[in-house]
Amino acid sequence: VGLNNSVATLVYTIAGAVVWPVVALMICGTMIGAWLGTLLAKVAPRPVIRVVVIVTSIYLTLYFAYQFWIVPFNVPLATG
Repeated sequence: VGLNNSVATLVYTIAGAVVWPVVALMICGTMIGAWLGTLLAKVAPRPVIRVVVIVTSIYLTLYFAYQFWIVPFNVPLATG
């Protein structure tokens, strides 16, 4: 994985496809999120973290499945 990411970074950088101000914001957000995540993991009870991870995973799976399979084809949802 590390080599793939390094090569991809090099290719996108050479191609001029990197928006550096956005990269800087993403780096800051990642660092702050990692720091806050470790603090939260130290104080939150393990069952609470487990439930949050499971609920978030289910929500994101359903959201992206909807965006990928329903929205592009304009499939109407069932109505009562």
